[in-house]
Amino acid sequence: MIQPEKRMVFHFYIKENWKDSVTNRIHLECLKHYSHIFDEVIFVISLDNTSDYDLIRSLEMELLELNFTPRISFKIVENTYLRDSKTFYDFIATKLDMYNGLTFFAHNKGI
Repeated sequence: MIQPEKRMVFHFYIKENWKDSVTNRIHLECLKHYSHIFDEVIFVISLDNTSDYDLIRSLEMELLELNFTPRISFKIVENTYLRDSKTFYDFIATKLDMYNGLTFFAHNKGI
């Protein structure tokens, strides 16, 4: 049986001290546990200041250590009042005709 391609789009809001959040640590552990399932992963990193390269890099380095597929990408977006719903619209709803297989959506609720 042919398995459908499995993609995940994950909206991850970060701010200073994001690593100190127990909830974010749980998200990272869950991502690590399920990393083998996905053929492609798109991490949408949302933050208030998209020029804070140190903050962005801190999350990217954590995510790269989770053993995801080589088809991993990072998109940097400015946090807006629409939060994760804008990511859903921009990266899933408007691209349905471009995606094959299954697409999963997750987010960390800006904790």
